Amino acid sequence: MEIRYLRLKAFYTFLFIQFAVPSGNIHLGVMLPTSRPGFSELGRALELVIAPAIQHVYNHSRLSGQWNITYTVKDSACHKTAAIGKTYELYTADAFIGPACSDSCLSAGLLASYWNKPMISYSCSSVELSNRLFYPTFARTQPFSRTYSRETPDILLQSMRVYNWARAAIISTEDLVWTPIAISMTELFQKNNISVPFKGFYVPSSSFSHHAFLSQVKDKARSKQCFFLFFKVFFSGLHFLIMTYVYVAFKCQEQDT
Repeated sequence: MEIRYLRLKAFYTFLFIQFAVPSGNIHLGVMLPTSRPGFSELGRALELVIAPAIQHVYNHSRLSGQWNITYTVKDSACHKTAAIGKTYELYTADAFIGPACSDSCLSAGLLASYWNKPMISYSCSSVELSNRLFYPTFARTQPFSRTYSRETPDILLQSMRVYNWARAAIISTEDLVWTPIAISMTELFQKNNISVPFKGFYVPSSSFSHHAFLSQVKDKARSKQCFFLFFKVFFSGLHFLIMTYVYVAFKCQEQDT
């Protein structure tokens, strides 16, 4: 809860600093996934911290008590049709917080852009949302590897250097986003004298065997002392990809003999 509170607090603060409107009323349209299975707990937890977050803005920002900050919560359901519908219902809002899922942000963000109103999401990793032509008023409060695909390999390289790691096994889902990142990371590692004894791709499915796949990693990249660095994205449902294991990086100090 504390982490969620801090994130919510951060984007509220960012929003209010950017407002160049005279003192008066600010109404926020807050969109949370309060009904979709797998996301409802997140939505309900975030709803609990809206009021404390606004109070924090009053207590610790340059806003004075003359500002009247109000909000309305709508259930975006992590569904692109529901999200744009709820955004329309919140047309009187000065700015929008959320939604939580990329499909929702892609649809609702277009409407916010048409109205020239800020939309600040605490999630949503789609690369398309970085297109300023279509989403000039959209922002998000946390980075994602696939959003910053060019920077991710170098970030991981610097992490390897910090810990003096010399070997890495790279595992990625086979798709248009993660496969190019994994390939770029392999090339960058090898150019910088970091051994990549294993690079593998897989397609998540009900028949996929993690045990069999990881056995290959063990055979080719196993060491006596390894530390694992996981970059995850969660997977939920048949049609909704939020995360799946993307990388497994091994720190290998000694190879098996």
